[in-house]
Amino acid sequence: MAQYNFIYEWEGDDTQPFRNSFTWKSGKFLLPVITNFSCARVIGELADRADYYATLQARSDAIQRNNARLASGSIKAAIGETYIGENIPINGDNLETVPTVGSYSGNYELSVRFYCDGVLKFTKDVYASDIPFRVEGGVRKRTWEVEFIGNVQVRRFDMAQAMDELKQE
Repeated sequence: MAQYNFIYEWEGDDTQPFRNSFTWKSGKFLLPVITNFSCARVIGELADRADYYATLQARSDAIQRNNARLASGSIKAAIGETYIGENIPINGDNLETVPTVGSYSGNYELSVRFYCDGVLKFTKDVYASDIPFRVEGGVRKRTWEVEFIGNVQVRRFDMAQAMDELKQE
């Protein structure tokens, strides 16, 4: 609720990297009725970690498909054939090449904490931008606070009572 007719925007110094973790906590939002915010979304600079986890998922999927082919016995090649310490390829095989994953080079971290009536009710580690997530716990309160801990620029944060509200934006 605005008390004055002025809107202030504070960007800070965005020329410096976020080396250290920051903590920011909102003021208390006193709502007119008891409300259950069941989902939320963070939009920020999180793309690096999302790409890394996508590569991990692709690697895991390829390994599972290769294991299924090995279990079926139809890879069309010899396994474990050696000649003076070397593998002898016979007719190739139909196994997938598994993507290699380097260690995560970024250090992006972001946690969102939800407080109701001054008590911590839920904490969520956020790994990707613009993907809604559930706020677990079924908390129905009038007073809400949100806290961000991390080193990621947060551009926008949304809370809603239903996932459809976030998807419509």
